[in-house]
Amino acid sequence: MSSPEQCEWLTNVWFDVYRYAASKRWPVGGGLYVFAQLDQAGKAWIPLYVGRAKSLHTRLSNHEDWPEAEQEGATHVHVVVVPNPATRRRLERDLYDEYEPLLNDHRPH
Repeated sequence: MSSPEQCEWLTNVWFDVYRYAASKRWPVGGGLYVFAQLDQAGKAWIPLYVGRAKSLHTRLSNHEDWPEAEQEGATHVHVVVVPNPATRRRLERDLYDEYEPLLNDHRPH
């Protein structure tokens, strides 16, 4: 797999961008992830789902919401390793508040 691109979702928080189907080796640590698609101009990412995980590898290996995200147009998963659980929760809330992703049912706690 080639090196991922990077995308800044929040100020100074950079996510590695992976094409979903190409990635089999997700990072092992805890972190955040965003199911995303490019806008029609191909210039800006649109977040469809934002989540956090204790283990990105375990959570993303068989994520139950991927088929729905794919139906909505998601083609990539953006991930960032964030070891601290409190920081993960805060960043997930910040992402949700900033973008209000289509597939998130409710605001994270």
